[in-house]
Amino acid sequence: MSQLSLQVWPAEFLLPSIDAKCLQYMACAKFCAAPVRIEPSVSPWSTSKGNYPEIRGVNSGRTYYDFREFVYLLQTQQAESALDGGMDEFTPEMEALKALTFMHIYPAYAIDFAKYGLKLLSKRLAGDKYFFGNRPSSVDAFIFGCLAPLIYIPLPDNRLQVFLRSQCSNLVRFVSSIINTYMPLPEDEVRAHQERMALWEVYREEYSRDRQRSTSSVTPSAYPLWEKIVFGIVAASLSLAFAIGCGVIQNSGSKQGKICLSSEEDGPYGTW
Repeated sequence: MSQLSLQVWPAEFLLPSIDAKCLQYMACAKFCAAPVRIEPSVSPWSTSKGNYPEIRGVNSGRTYYDFREFVYLLQTQQAESALDGGMDEFTPEMEALKALTFMHIYPAYAIDFAKYGLKLLSKRLAGDKYFFGNRPSSVDAFIFGCLAPLIYIPLPDNRLQVFLRSQCSNLVRFVSSIINTYMPLPEDEVRAHQERMALWEVYREEYSRDRQRSTSSVTPSAYPLWEKIVFGIVAASLSLAFAIGCGVIQNSGSKQGKICLSSEEDGPYGTW
C-alpha cells in the first residue's frame, strides 16, 4: 500500500484546520503516528463527496471513510502505536462519549443543549490529560475535533466560548495541549492567523454594537394617525354591514325603528 494522504480544509484561527471532521481525522493520524501525509486543500469539487476530509492512496481506490472506518484503516497501518490498542474494556464508555459529543456538542447551535454536554465532558475529563488516562484514543480525537472550533473560531455569538473558558477550563487545556503536542503551527503562520483574528474581533464588536442599537431604538409607526382613523371607521362599517347582511341584527319594522336581536326571544339585555 502506498503512503496515505489526507486532504483537509486548511489551517485558520490558530487551528490546524477550520473543519471539525478534518481535525478529528488529523488527530487520529497524529495520535498513532501513522504514515499519513496531510494535504491542505481548497477545491472540494475535486473530491468524490464534494467535501473534506478525503483519503487517497488506498489500494482499493476508495476515498471516503466515515470516522469509525478511518480509525479501523489506521489500525491496519504500520503505525508506531496502535490506535485504541489495549482499550477493549473501555469500548462501551468510548461509544457513549462519542454519542454524547455528537448529540450535544456537534449541533452547537442549541446553546443550552451544548452547555449540558460540555459540563458532562468536563466532569468526565476532570484533571486527566486525556479521557482514558495518559494515552490519546480515537475518542479524544473525536471530541477534540468538535471542541476546537468552538474555542478558537471568533463567532458573532460567543456565548459557548465564554462558557468553555470560564466553567470548562480543563476542556480548553485538553484542546490546546493536543494542538501544541501533535499539530503545532509554524511561528509565521501563527502570526498571520493572529493578525486576521484581530480583524475578526473588530468585525464582531461592530456586529455587537449594531445589534444593541437595533434592539434599543424604538421603531416608529409605519402608518400616520389619519390612516389609522380611516381604517378603523371602514372596518367598523364593514363589520356592521356584514352583521346585518347575515341576519345577526335586523330592523324590527316598528315606527321607532328599534333594532332587536334576530332570535325569537330578546337577548339578555332586552331590545336594543
